[in-house]
Amino acid sequence: MASLASLGSAGVTACTGGVCSVAVQGGSTLLAGTSSSLAGVTGLASGATALPSWMVVPAVAPALSSPTLPLWLKLVILALMASVGLTVYGLAGKPRWAALAASAGILCITADLGWLPGGTAGMNAGLGLGIPVLVLSPWLARTGPKAWVKHWRMLLVAGSALASLVTLYLQFGLGWVPCMDCWGERFFLWSFTLLGGLTMVYTAMHHRQLPSWVFKSLAVLAMGGFGVSYLQLLEVVHAQIAEKLVTVCGQTGPSCVQAGSQLFLGFPVVYSSLALFILLFVGSLIAGIGVSRRG
Repeated sequence: MASLASLGSAGVTACTGGVCSVAVQGGSTLLAGTSSSLAGVTGLASGATALPSWMVVPAVAPALSSPTLPLWLKLVILALMASVGLTVYGLAGKPRWAALAASAGILCITADLGWLPGGTAGMNAGLGLGIPVLVLSPWLARTGPKAWVKHWRMLLVAGSALASLVTLYLQFGLGWVPCMDCWGERFFLWSFTLLGGLTMVYTAMHHRQLPSWVFKSLAVLAMGGFGVSYLQLLEVVHAQIAEKLVTVCGQTGPSCVQAGSQLFLGFPVVYSSLALFILLFVGSLIAGIGVSRRG
């Protein structure tokens, strides 16, 4: 309950006053006169779609400013710390799961304190990854082989394959030109689909069980995709980071800021990417049920 209550902190540092524009717009405009390579990016950013207020941090906010936490949130964080401690203590016989739960708990606490870059959007991304892992770790560590896990694995690979097809549709169907970050996300997504699909076909043909390293590798690939998506999120919502990376991204392809800001299913596509890799990561943990009972 303490883990779920930490979700309430997501709106503490939210930008108020309606809809905020993309933070990089102002930064790109200021830099346009200093480098000719930024001129094209400035034009792209000026036409970027406005983001919801809960995704954007003010461009003028001090880099090291810390919001004053209300008393209720301080109590929630203390409860969350106690919850993480009890969870890790309960997993003493499962050192790997205990380490995973502890890492997820630290991520949640860091997000609650507002220490993750990217403002409220970074906080939401951290909580979105940490809370499911923290809540599910005790259950996953104690769950033995289940008949439905085999179907879950097939669903996981099918879902990643469908997401891979969606990326191609966005490019060739809707005309979205992938940026450097988009190609990084595709690499991890397509590698996830390829590894999961080939290993499942091989083991089905030879009537063998999938080895544990497959699910560990899938989890690593999902985390890699999450990292690239988080980098793109920072470029979209954080002006200072965008100012440093926009030149590199502009020289290797279209603007990562504009690419990540395009709306998909009503939300900026970078948020869809984060959600996808969170689901794939948690799904990989669930898919590994019954494969290895050690740690």
